[in-house]
Amino acid sequence: MDSSTLKGGCQGRFRPPGDAHFEGTEGMPADWCLRLIKEAKRIIKSGGEFTAEIPIKP
Repeated sequence: MDSSTLKGGCQGRFRPPGDAHFEGTEGMPADWCLRLIKEAKRIIKSGGEFTAEIPIKP
């Protein structure tokens, strides 16, 4: 799976909760979504907590 598969496969199917805030990916590197997923996996495996701040830089 690459970033185009990820974006094309999920686009328009996910409806976030009413009070959630989501940023777009415009201007980010092509692999940005995959890098975020990798970081989320690392946080989950380590038992860490998610915060509003993105833990990696583009």
